[in-house]
Amino acid sequence: GGVQESLVGSSLRVALSCWCVGVKVQEMAAGAHTQARAPPTS
Repeated sequence: GGVQESLVGSSLRVALSCWCVGVKVQEMAAGAHTQARAPPTS
């Protein structure tokens, strides 16, 4: 069915973008933690 396939496709796209956003948030959080732990250079 074309409708079901398109629904599955959009669901996968939404899940993939949510996963990508979660990964980016985790990376930014890890980067912020490492920056906070590092001593100031100035």
